[in-house]
Amino acid sequence: MRAIALKIEIYDGEYRGDMSALTLTATLSGTIEGLAPNDFLRAIVVLLEMSQKRYATPSPVGPALTVFVRRKAPALLARIDISLRGGIAKANLSCDGMLGIKADVAVAEGDDVVSIARSVLDALCDECQLSALAESRLKSVSRSVQINLDDL
Repeated sequence: MRAIALKIEIYDGEYRGDMSALTLTATLSGTIEGLAPNDFLRAIVVLLEMSQKRYATPSPVGPALTVFVRRKAPALLARIDISLRGGIAKANLSCDGMLGIKADVAVAEGDDVVSIARSVLDALCDECQLSALAESRLKSVSRSVQINLDDL
């Protein structure tokens, strides 16, 4: 276990390859200790939880949020695109090794951007754990079910 240093930027607007169309609403940074290095989604949730308890952030102005997550170095670790419609936040996580993981969560009208991001990341973590569990079960099933063609 080692420390995971993160920087999270939450923008109001939908990212379409042009940062000038986005409005920065929150920047969070911190170091999370006690997690495995590959458990960066849980580290993001922990940083959002800590920030949610300490700081007030604005509610979204438009129907979309974009969250960029970086390690303390400038390289992008993950992007979360969030669409807000009818009390539902539909999220799509894009990062190396986990493309297209989606989650939907209920949000209230007065929720701030950090609360929305945290709810979404909680759901994405759950979705990733379910995917990993399903993949692990499929691998164990494929190992335990072997057909010997000579016996047929």
